[in-house]
Amino acid sequence: MLGQLPRCRAVAALLWQGAWCVLASAACVPVAPQPTTAQLAAARASDPDLSLEDLQRGRDSYVKRCGSCHALRPPAERPPEAWPLEVQRMQTQHQVRLSADEQRDIVRYLRAASQSVGP
Repeated sequence: MLGQLPRCRAVAALLWQGAWCVLASAACVPVAPQPTTAQLAAARASDPDLSLEDLQRGRDSYVKRCGSCHALRPPAERPPEAWPLEVQRMQTQHQVRLSADEQRDIVRYLRAASQSVGP
């Protein structure tokens, strides 16, 4: 039994290193990706005055306001047209208080970031 102790420690160390690698690589995948110019171009079809700064402000609000209460959902998890209702649902069912500007910016970001566009 005592002879197995070093082997158990070695196995435990390998398992720990493997878990660390998995966690570290998962942390590199952004849940709230930075807005891209391709997303901006696609979103401008329905919102011609939209700017990259608007989308960045929406992302920042999404991370700050939504991420302070729960784990963020990747925008691509839902189709663009579903996000306005989801943000509204959070406000009515969970008493989330967003200003009109915050709501607009978050919805703009989520809709743009959930569109399937090239890089």
